[in-house]
Amino acid sequence: MRCLRSARGSLALTSLLALHGCGDTSGPPAPAAVQATGGGGQLGPVHSLLPEPIVATVRDAAGQPVPGWMAAGFALFRALGRPLGRYRPPPAPDYAAPVGARAVRHGRVAETYPDAVFCALLGHRPPPKRTPAGRVARVEALAGAGIVAADGGGLWRLGPDELDACAAACAAWALASGAGSWVGDPREGVIVLPVAQLRDRYATP
Repeated sequence: MRCLRSARGSLALTSLLALHGCGDTSGPPAPAAVQATGGGGQLGPVHSLLPEPIVATVRDAAGQPVPGWMAAGFALFRALGRPLGRYRPPPAPDYAAPVGARAVRHGRVAETYPDAVFCALLGHRPPPKRTPAGRVARVEALAGAGIVAADGGGLWRLGPDELDACAAACAAWALASGAGSWVGDPREGVIVLPVAQLRDRYATP
């Protein structure tokens, strides 16, 4: 699988980031309220701009606005979910199961969480992503999953957010190919991870 250098923006169309999971919690606060204020329900050809911008207001639990990229992600998730269908697999007793063959029949717009992807690929929780050890662990995890940089510069040239986007793309590929798994409650939402079976626990080595 190839990962574009502009991964943070381009890969948002195939898999969006969930806001809870294991690992680095140093990011922005989680959104608590989302209100689409414009641009929802649009359709357009692949690789083309939508006729109108997608606009949303997103606030955290304290009522404060969250970063614009996060607000855009929520709005995009909602807009794409209408025509493509939000991924909702059948319930499982343990709230986790392999996605199985033809997984996309249950929906094509899925959630994932990059740090949980790295946990699953490594088998343990990686160091924080903005540390040297965290960067090494993430690059090695992606390389081991067969991901390469499309521009030929190697994964080492990508920033932390671009590596996160590559992790999200890895989860999207696992859903499309039937090789991944999901965890969560389908009635509320699940996240997709790029391994066939999840461990009971992912500890820090």
